[in-house]
Amino acid sequence: MKLSAKPRVVYMADPDFGGPYPHAFAGLPEAMKAMGLEVFYLNSATATLDSFRREIDLFKPELLFGFVQNRQQVAKIAGFLTDYHPVAAINWYDEEPNGVVGEKIEDNVLEASSGFDMWFGIDNRMVPFWRTEAAFMPPAFDEFVFHDDGLSDVLMFLTLAS
Repeated sequence: MKLSAKPRVVYMADPDFGGPYPHAFAGLPEAMKAMGLEVFYLNSATATLDSFRREIDLFKPELLFGFVQNRQQVAKIAGFLTDYHPVAAINWYDEEPNGVVGEKIEDNVLEASSGFDMWFGIDNRMVPFWRTEAAFMPPAFDEFVFHDDGLSDVLMFLTLAS
């Protein structure tokens, strides 16, 4: 996936999904603009295949960058990409074990990830399981991602006890 130095970006997100990172959702498009990128915002919750296609044809982006978290929205965007995939598409997903594989096949985020060119995830252990090229991309502001649940204390105790 080769992009120009200042690619035009369609930023896709589902604003109704509160998620654990509403500040990241709110800040990403502005951060991209501050980097000098042209950004068009696409609300994935209200998008249809026709509106998706129309906006992409009008804006002519090089990259579709998603912060799409809702399982149904991930599946919907993956379906759009299956039907109409004009440029590189990335999604940054805040996975949690119960939110990756849904009860219905159309809620299965793991399968839907194959519609994207690249997948950013916040759990390094999940990287091998995504159905597309994936990378560990934790939010730098999330202490929990780097938290070891006291494991280092337990290891130190075991070391001292032996």
